Amino acid sequence: MYSYTAAEYWQWAYKVSPEDLPAAEAMLAEVREYLPSLEDHERRNTEGMLAFLERQRR
Repeated sequence: MYSYTAAEYWQWAYKVSPEDLPAAEAMLAEVREYLPSLEDHERRNTEGMLAFLERQRR
């Protein structure tokens, strides 16, 4: 749930509110830190979401 919220916040900040981008980036950093503790399917889904956000950034 937190991963999804962090992703949504980042997408919004990236498109609408650049001043919120550092906070959104910090949330995504937390998500990346927790990746090893996730179950396999959750980790794959979260990695896919993070990869999608990276592609949007380009």
